[in-house]
Amino acid sequence: MTETGRESLSIRQVLEKNGMDLSDSVYSDSAMVDFAVPASGTWQLKKESLEDSEYGKNILYRKTKKALSECRGAKDIKRRMNAISGEMHGMLEEGGSREEPAFIALGKQKKMLRKERKAILEKASGDACLSLFGKELPDEALYSCCFNESLWAFDLNEVLETREGIETGEYALMAQRPWFTVNLASLRKSFAGGEKVGVEGGPCLFGTDELHFSFTMKDGSVRRFDYNTRQEILPGREFLQGTTMELFDFMEEECGNVAAASLDCPKRSITVDEYEMLKYILLVARYLDARAIVTIPDFSYDKTFASMFSGLDPGVYEGFHEAFRRECLRMSDLMIDTTKKLALQYGVDDYVIFHSREEELLDIFYEKREPFCTDKYANRFLTSRNGLRDALLDYICMPAFPYYLFGIREIVEVNRIDEFYSIHKCKKIHHSAINLNVLLFPEKTCGNGKTSGFFAKMEDKEFV
Repeated sequence: MTETGRESLSIRQVLEKNGMDLSDSVYSDSAMVDFAVPASGTWQLKKESLEDSEYGKNILYRKTKKALSECRGAKDIKRRMNAISGEMHGMLEEGGSREEPAFIALGKQKKMLRKERKAILEKASGDACLSLFGKELPDEALYSCCFNESLWAFDLNEVLETREGIETGEYALMAQRPWFTVNLASLRKSFAGGEKVGVEGGPCLFGTDELHFSFTMKDGSVRRFDYNTRQEILPGREFLQGTTMELFDFMEEECGNVAAASLDCPKRSITVDEYEMLKYILLVARYLDARAIVTIPDFSYDKTFASMFSGLDPGVYEGFHEAFRRECLRMSDLMIDTTKKLALQYGVDDYVIFHSREEELLDIFYEKREPFCTDKYANRFLTSRNGLRDALLDYICMPAFPYYLFGIREIVEVNRIDEFYSIHKCKKIHHSAINLNVLLFPEKTCGNGKTSGFFAKMEDKEFV
């Protein structure tokens, strides 16, 4: 499993080489970007496979649109909006009120800039489409990612070849899934020395289209937002397509005009993806004879809520907050119950479920986390919104909890592949205190054939 032996392979080739049915992965979509692994160990876009593809045209379109918008001043407008946001945050932190004329004037100025920037982006989009395709096309959201560390993908048997052979059908099922890994080779030393290993992971509570916020304004109008994407849901528009208002901006500018707030959570059970993640955490722990910590981040969700909505009128905020807490605890209970049933089913005894009602564990988490959060790296790459900083630090530090709780330095993080960057930050701020090994899986495409269930509309999701 040397780097040079894999440098000519792309992800698709690796999956096919290991007998993976691409229809069971995000690569079932021919438009999904492919990556090659060069000798440097950094993922690179495999451009030669995209030149004649529809995805290649879309990449060119997005580059053209960006160049046109920047030429017309969109980037400068964004900088001015950020500066105004910083000034508004500063006023509030110094004890100012959202009702002050100066604060209201800044909000109006930012609103005008947003409209100006939106017009520039729409014009750039239309011009880019006309120049490349001869007609206007919808500006669909397309995603690509490049990892800045070595990230291999291969069969679970190969990953964990230092352990005994897989015995059950469940392990065999896991082995059929591609696993993207960082640093797992170091586990061999731990196994050889008899050192205990910790496994950590856990699903988010709400994905896209699973929790909606509604705000009744003082003029009687109603504004709706999706919790996961923070984007406004516009009447008569395709879900989250073409929206420009972000929830934080809305609260910053319109907080004082909100007369009532409510939420709707159509999610009644956990998704198949969430179920599989819980199962994988326990199975990997059993396979490695490791201690498992399943983290249910309801405590972090509560901080995020407070940072977004604490500026609401207290009479509006209190009932709204209580409704949010009820939904978080309901989902937390479903995940806790599922974890316990899976642990019983697969004979996993050495595990801990970490959530908001485990107050002693929370105290340990915050006490042990604190020395690492003073690191300049932890502060440099976090949000400028002070209320969100602590919630983000929760996410970044969760993989280190086996070290905080048990003193285990050799940790395997089991998670979705798109969580790589927060895991990478955890590794950076903890330096040599822990040796963080990463075991990630891509979720299967859902009913829409394009995204995982986490990012899909409700009708495309699959629930347990």
